[in-house]
Amino acid sequence: MKIPKGLLETVISGSIVFLIGCSSDDKFISIGFFGPLTGNTATAGQALRNGALIATQEINSDDGLLGRPVRLIEYDDRSSPEQAARVATKLVLEDEVTAIVGSLHSGNILAAAPILELSETPTVGSGTSPSWLEQGYKYLFRSLGNSRLSVSQLVDYATRVQMQRIAIMFGNDEYGTTGAKDFEAQALNNGLEIVASESFTHGDRDFTGQYARILGQQPDGVLLWGLGDDLGFLIRQLRQSGYSGPVLGSEGFTMRQVLDVSGSAANGVVVAAQYLIPETAEAAPSRVMRDFLEQYYENFGSMPASDNAFRGYDAVKILAEGIRRAGSLDRVAIRNAIQDIENFQGIAGEFTFKGHTGEGIHKMQIYYVQDGKYLETAPERSGRNANTQPAGGTPFLQLLIGGLLLGSLYALIALGYSLIYSASGLMTFVQGEYFMLGAFISYTLFVLLSWPFVMTFIATVFLMMLLGMLTEKLVIGPLLTRGSRVIHIVLVTIGLSIFLRNFAMLTWGTEVYNFPSVFGDKPFRIGTITLIPQNLWIVLVSVLSMVVLHAFLHRTKLGLAMRAAAQNKTGAATLGINVPFTVALTWGIAAALAGAGGMLVAPIYGVSASMGILVGLKGFAAAVVGGYGSMTGAILGGLFLGLVETFAAGYISSTSKDIVIFGVLLLVLFFLPRGFLRVPILK
Repeated sequence: MKIPKGLLETVISGSIVFLIGCSSDDKFISIGFFGPLTGNTATAGQALRNGALIATQEINSDDGLLGRPVRLIEYDDRSSPEQAARVATKLVLEDEVTAIVGSLHSGNILAAAPILELSETPTVGSGTSPSWLEQGYKYLFRSLGNSRLSVSQLVDYATRVQMQRIAIMFGNDEYGTTGAKDFEAQALNNGLEIVASESFTHGDRDFTGQYARILGQQPDGVLLWGLGDDLGFLIRQLRQSGYSGPVLGSEGFTMRQVLDVSGSAANGVVVAAQYLIPETAEAAPSRVMRDFLEQYYENFGSMPASDNAFRGYDAVKILAEGIRRAGSLDRVAIRNAIQDIENFQGIAGEFTFKGHTGEGIHKMQIYYVQDGKYLETAPERSGRNANTQPAGGTPFLQLLIGGLLLGSLYALIALGYSLIYSASGLMTFVQGEYFMLGAFISYTLFVLLSWPFVMTFIATVFLMMLLGMLTEKLVIGPLLTRGSRVIHIVLVTIGLSIFLRNFAMLTWGTEVYNFPSVFGDKPFRIGTITLIPQNLWIVLVSVLSMVVLHAFLHRTKLGLAMRAAAQNKTGAATLGINVPFTVALTWGIAAALAGAGGMLVAPIYGVSASMGILVGLKGFAAAVVGGYGSMTGAILGGLFLGLVETFAAGYISSTSKDIVIFGVLLLVLFFLPRGFLRVPILK
């Protein structure tokens, strides 16, 4: 991309050069780093950072560069392009780094590229999308091959094994859309047919609508193109939807975490990737990789969780080679030196940047997943899909079942919102985090401590109820006693949700953990409907919880006391009812319902600190749609929104489902402000 030579650029670039030149720390050579160190992609981002640290350590043990030690200045880009642009600016203007290791997110590199180019800061990025090296930037380089190499090899393989009809499922971020477009273009050029193209949002865990549309076209093969922390759930749900044919995958399938989540569902996946992480350092295919893995294990106590560790290592080594060849810290000289590199040995292979626009690696390897292992020889027969859904259709009953499953989950969360509102007239926004904590507590007891499943379920419900009651007694109750306004309570619950989410990150980490299903993952068919035992149990337990809650509130003395206190606290207290206890118990039940929901869906969603954000918001929307404060309304609202979301994804567009849900919420607030059941507003 040619940057306009106008007055504004002259002022900006002149200011940058001036600020960089004002002061410098002659003791160190500073290399900057930005990547996702928190959030869903933190596992890969931390591996990227760790690889860069190993390279820095190795350089310093060999007397540094130009007689000075090297230091890595790191920032978290939070998987956000806006944040990436901010930290890149900080690295250039405040930290005055000599060069930068760029994010694994291609969109983040694109966002930071203008400031990197204007400041003439050599940057080696780790994202694989071709797009950010096709913009004409002169100071950007890549530490591995781009995804177009992977796409080309997958298309060649699909052509060779005669996959004539291929469906694509891709992430709707820059990496996903670029990969999907490249694959479609090359596939069509090879005479293949793309029968469906569906997208998903990073972090989604329900793909019922998308897979219904895909399987309705009876593809010979399916391409899954997304980030590693999504791929395990994508392939597992694809197999659970009844698809048994071949799958082509993006390089994220080389992450061990993907196979841990997907298990045997990943059998048959064909992936083109730069490299694999061997089980031991001794099994590494090259001396460079073996030496790196030995150092990595010595420093971090484990093998890398992601091949991004290799990318970070190679990125720093490339920058260091450029500095050595330049013989100075002049950025232009360093950039020119990197551009002239030929046959430089890294973990990814021999880098040759000379004659290429920032690309140094020009080939990849095809791998085949079987029984948790990566084989270097993929089968030469595709094996056609045995899906029985008629081509061209979207199965109504399959979407209906998926919508009821999702709706029962939303109903559980919505019940908690309505319970608390009916008991105290308060709105809370912590239900999503109760949902998340229930999943983490059950994961700790069932997976880490090997408790029996039934004991785990009972303990999780009890602990979540205790947490909910303590929240009311220690936080909400004292605020109400001091006369805090309702809006202040709402803000406190928002703050509490943020606190609990960060507490989970500090306690369990930022990874997505696999929760094995005790009911089995193998799908079975009833007619044209594909069902999974885990999903049936989710619906069954959700319905049972609602029935038990209804019976408790209407058939027991304590339940009747809770209802009386909710309707008239003064009158209830006059009759001898312990109103503070009943209110606290209401918070406890709400938390227990959310925690039970978290445990039930953990085998499908995985367990992560961010898993409750969207679920909590959609549960709130369900409570509002049905009638805020009504138990019946919460159930109806949850089921309604679950069906709307699934059918929107199946019949309209997979990217529209969240728009449709919150659009429905806005319409209900406008035309039916008290919900479907016209619940009276508490005074």
